[in-house]
Amino acid sequence: MANPSCKAAKLQALSGLFAVYKPKGPTSADVLNKLKRRLLEEAGMEQASKKRKKQPLKMGHGGTLDSAASGVLVVGIGKGTKMLSEMLTGSKMLSAVVVFMSVAWLTTLVKSCLAVPM
Repeated sequence: MANPSCKAAKLQALSGLFAVYKPKGPTSADVLNKLKRRLLEEAGMEQASKKRKKQPLKMGHGGTLDSAASGVLVVGIGKGTKMLSEMLTGSKMLSAVVVFMSVAWLTTLVKSCLAVPM
């Protein structure tokens, strides 16, 4: 079995800010918890305590993404958790693609598709 100080050193090497892709479906907290479990498993450690001060791996995210949205979740690990507030003080920009079409255009499109022999 690996030395506990060796395990801790593995986790400390992960300190910083990371961009993690969050797919549609899970919440930001779900993604964070899954990532934390995987990192602790990889280091051969278990989640010891629910108390923040006694956790072997401190993690946080820079803002919640809606569960219906996919996108980049900024994750702070170790000392990176303290950097989150400094790094994310700027404004946020949301983007969306919207398609507008008229009923007449859509009807014409459907009729032309139906007229094409298969």
